[in-house]
Amino acid sequence: YLVALVLGEAVLLGLAGALLGLALSHLLIRGVLGPLLQEALQFPRVDVPPRVMLSALGAGSLLALLAAGLPALRLIRTEVREALGQVT
Repeated sequence: YLVALVLGEAVLLGLAGALLGLALSHLLIRGVLGPLLQEALQFPRVDVPPRVMLSALGAGSLLALLAAGLPALRLIRTEVREALGQVT
């Protein structure tokens, strides 16, 4: 149960981070960098396809899950009494 909790939390944090990154990059591309690049350097309008956004969300979640793998493995091998004894 605790392993699922750790891994689930990692996936949610990875998803939240990816969503935040997508939102900030969208604001930068549409609000600041996009118009600047179009005017100053004659760049074409930058569009990010939905497939790329979904890939970014999946990659963020997967990387967070992989990063939580080692702590989850350590949690499997740790007895509750031993872990609680280290806290006090």
